[in-house]
Amino acid sequence: MTTDELKEHLKQVKYPGFSRDIVSFGLVRAAAVVDGTAKVSLALTTSDPKVPLQLKREVEQCLRALPGVREIIVDVAVAPLKPPAARGPRGRHGAPRRDRWPCRKTGRSSNRRSGPIQAGPIQAGPIQARPIQ
Repeated sequence: MTTDELKEHLKQVKYPGFSRDIVSFGLVRAAAVVDGTAKVSLALTTSDPKVPLQLKREVEQCLRALPGVREIIVDVAVAPLKPPAARGPRGRHGAPRRDRWPCRKTGRSSNRRSGPIQAGPIQAGPIQARPIQ
């Protein structure tokens, strides 16, 4: 029996709580049958301790149905879920949070919560009439 045939047979095992199988989820890292011994390696990321035990039990049941398999070895590697990273001094998009932002036009910093920068009175010269051409 080849590795592809064994993986095809493992497609009958569904991940708990989902309708997809463990092969399509990419949980099967290695699968082989050598001298009547079927060996399957699974890699999971979960915080539920029941999931690895249930998957191991279902994989063993699935492999027992294969002709010529006398012994079954199922290795399950479980990595815990990583907690979400704290935001800390950075904003939600990874950019540093700043209280003062530079003005695009002048480059001067102003508090973004205040209104626009107030300019002084406009200095204009006397208005002169020009002839229309």
